[in-house]
Amino acid sequence: MIMDSKSSSYNFTKLISENNLAQAWYATAVGNCQKCFVKFPSGKTHLTPEQVNALLSKSYICQRLFYTSHILKGRRKCWENDLIFIEYPYLDPERWHPLRADLFWKYWPESIVQTGLIIDLIHHLQLVHLDLRIDNFQLDSNSAKPHIILSDMDFLTTSGTSLDAKILGTPEHIAPEIFKNDI
Repeated sequence: MIMDSKSSSYNFTKLISENNLAQAWYATAVGNCQKCFVKFPSGKTHLTPEQVNALLSKSYICQRLFYTSHILKGRRKCWENDLIFIEYPYLDPERWHPLRADLFWKYWPESIVQTGLIIDLIHHLQLVHLDLRIDNFQLDSNSAKPHIILSDMDFLTTSGTSLDAKILGTPEHIAPEIFKNDI
């Protein structure tokens, strides 16, 4: 199921990351030549393509609830060869950087306020992010005030539902109650 960087909808330029659920690529949309990044099922999972498609689709649907500039949500979903492709807005790596501990403290207290509000919004909307970690937050330090966004939404699900994805993600970043399947 690993892509060979070919698609009729996207020209892939560089693999950004791959976990046991999805690959993320810098790409250009064929139709409008707009830069973006695209996520689709990874070949590193023990799940079937249908299960991965369902998890990514569920996350995409949950993302539709957000209307904030602090969460980078998928803007388009399409299908190719029975695999889901989720297109996200392009984040210029010259401008946006993962929120590391040194940047977190450099921009204190604004960093704690913004990350806290993002997490609070997710919980307020009755959603759970099963792989929330500091490097999923991106920092734009080029503006007058730092701007932080949450960029990785693959493991987003509704609260109180079956936690299908609890076996996925980064174990040390998943809340203990998720592992125990304890609401």
